[in-house]
Amino acid sequence: MQRASCIHCGRPRAATVTTVELTSKRFKSRQLRGGVLMAAGLAIGIVGSGIHPAVAGLGSLFFLVSLFVWIGGRFGAWWQHE
Repeated sequence: MQRASCIHCGRPRAATVTTVELTSKRFKSRQLRGGVLMAAGLAIGIVGSGIHPAVAGLGSLFFLVSLFVWIGGRFGAWWQHE
């Protein structure tokens, strides 16, 4: 069994790493919502192109709006990160 610290000088043998998440859940959830809605908009656009051109346009609009939501979440996480 290995000691936690040196018996001669008291220095710790292995440094423990503690990860601290400083990004707010508000921005993480915004990024998640944007990503899921982008995938939905892409699916609507692909499937809708075979149905009617207006449905494909709606899917593209949905994708673009959700892209801005995702970018807003990324920017907010970057801005608020310490």
